[in-house]
Amino acid sequence: EARRSLKGIALTPRGDRKIARTVNTVALDSLRKGDSIEAVKWLLGAVKADPADADVVNNLAFALYKSQRLADARSAALAALTLAPERAAAWANLAAILADEGKPDSAVAAFQLSHRFSVNKQKTKEFLQKLAQEEGSAQVREAAGKALSTILDRAPSTSVAPAVSGILGDGENCMTKKNYDCAITNAKSALRIDPNNEKAKDLQRRADAAQRRAINSIVIN
Repeated sequence: EARRSLKGIALTPRGDRKIARTVNTVALDSLRKGDSIEAVKWLLGAVKADPADADVVNNLAFALYKSQRLADARSAALAALTLAPERAAAWANLAAILADEGKPDSAVAAFQLSHRFSVNKQKTKEFLQKLAQEEGSAQVREAAGKALSTILDRAPSTSVAPAVSGILGDGENCMTKKNYDCAITNAKSALRIDPNNEKAKDLQRRADAAQRRAINSIVIN
């Protein structure tokens, strides 16, 4: 509904796209180096050069999010979606921001829309799986896991088994390496997708028990 409504809004006038993209490249290099604050400075200049470039505006939202400026990041993400309401990456950025703002239901919905508008749905599922297992804050992991669960529930049942199997395989590898936290995390991720999966329940039980034994065996002199 929002997408249809946005088509009636006058488009933001284009600026100098060449300058915006040149500055954007410098900003992305800062992000790769982990300097989100510097990236924000560059991206603000890029947006000023061309406020109608949805990619640049979305990158600004991501850099602001990484800088923990959640309110500003949300505004930028919404601006990017106003320019390009079907941009999957912008929905994913907004979802992470909403999750960390303590709006889990909205975050799940935004992750679902990221998948809805994705041109490569399998890649988006893999992205959500990664988020649910290891990336971002606990709130982001939870929202990504719930979104993935609903997406897979709507998919053919044959899509669920490989996803769960892969997660459980990673969990068993963690058990072999005695990385029990990793095994428990994978078991929980699998259960978010398939709450009745007995192998996942068994993995979690074994990992919990092994972790308790390891803790109890520690002797403090």
